[in-house]
Amino acid sequence: QPAVAGSSALRGSAGDLQILMPTQDGKLRKVEDCVFNNMTWLPDVETAEVNLGSFCLVHPKISHVVAHTCGCRGLSLVYAREATEMAGADWIEAAGQSEPMTTRLKNLLKDYPADISMFKEMVQNADDAGASSVHFVWDWRQQHKQSLLTPDMDRWQG
Repeated sequence: QPAVAGSSALRGSAGDLQILMPTQDGKLRKVEDCVFNNMTWLPDVETAEVNLGSFCLVHPKISHVVAHTCGCRGLSLVYAREATEMAGADWIEAAGQSEPMTTRLKNLLKDYPADISMFKEMVQNADDAGASSVHFVWDWRQQHKQSLLTPDMDRWQG
């Protein structure tokens, strides 16, 4: 956290100040000339095949958050730009959720038992997403018991 705070403060007050970033080849380069590897799932061979042009990869000991906060671009941007130039703009396809939200929620609730494990999973998901706190709200109001996703949910209606 101190490194992120320091890089944020540095970036915010940089003005004409030039920020240098350590690269994987052991040199200091301007942040504008550096990219950080935010595609760590790619094998090193494929990462090496990406045409970085004049860019250098940030040293692996520098966190993605610090590199991004200082002004470095992610490798995914360079990779996407290269793919766009090679295949034209029609290579990208819209994607997204294909099922209605109510169906998605129904299926999620069906997968979890109605016990403390659901709350443990929510806390774990929040932690994985980087949340610093989780709030559960107990609603004491009485609700109707018809039009529920399943008949078993009527006990949750107060």
